[in-house]
Amino acid sequence: MPQSKPMPGEIYRHFKNKTYQIIAVATHSETREPYVVYQALYDDFRTYIRPYHMFISEVDHVKYPQVTQKYRFELMGSNVKAEGLMDEATYVESVETFDKRDDINISCEKYEGKDASQIKMEESETEGLNQKFIAFLDADSYDVKYDIYCSMIDELDDHLINQMAASIDVVIEDGPIDTRIEQLKRGIRTKAKYELHRR
Repeated sequence: MPQSKPMPGEIYRHFKNKTYQIIAVATHSETREPYVVYQALYDDFRTYIRPYHMFISEVDHVKYPQVTQKYRFELMGSNVKAEGLMDEATYVESVETFDKRDDINISCEKYEGKDASQIKMEESETEGLNQKFIAFLDADSYDVKYDIYCSMIDELDDHLINQMAASIDVVIEDGPIDTRIEQLKRGIRTKAKYELHRR
């Protein structure tokens, strides 16, 4: 049975241990064949296109007997909009409301001076990617994502901020790095608050 339909914003792991984010599912104008448009979340963030049926297909275990992953691409995480949990207007309203509250200023002081290994994360065999970023993608709640974000503050750069923001479907405007880090914090805390209210 094929896996679920890829949706924009979802994060997938290729069986060769690279991660990608879905940009769109497109239709070929002549053949009407569906294609998945996706972007690498590593190196130069190159964008790719692949026939839909190939994207959702199972790994050829005859050709790759050592691979344990069932599908060529497997879902790692998805954004709130892709899951249908929050539309754009609701998200904007929740950000504006949450910005006015004191709890947006929850600090990361408890993480200062701590080694990254002190934040519990699953091991990943993924090579060439920031392991804390992989843990951020794999985290099962926004509170855990926030804890991981706090452990990463000293190493955040524009690329990492873009990756993390894309994985949670938050747009971070260009600007000074400190401002972008604060915007990412605000986005994660807002999603955590919204997640808490859904329980």
